[in-house]
Amino acid sequence: MMLMTSYCAAGEAVREYINGTVPLMAFGEYWDTCEYTDGVLNYNQDAHRQRTVNWCDKTGGTSAAFDFTTKGIDC
Repeated sequence: MMLMTSYCAAGEAVREYINGTVPLMAFGEYWDTCEYTDGVLNYNQDAHRQRTVNWCDKTGGTSAAFDFTTKGIDC
C-alpha cells in the first residue's frame, strides 16, 4: 500500500510513480481549499469534490483519494 499527498504531486506525476513502483494499492490525499462564505463553510462543496475526482482521473485510475470534503462538512 502507498499513500501520497498532493502538496506538489500532479496526478500525472503520481501515475508515473505508481506505474514505476507497481504497489498493490495506492491512495492519494488531495487536499484543497473548501469554499466559504463570510468565514462559514458552504454546505455545497461539489466543486471541491470534482477537483478530487479530476486528480484521480489524472492518475489514469492508478490511485484513489480520501474524501476530505465530506469530512469537512460533517464536522
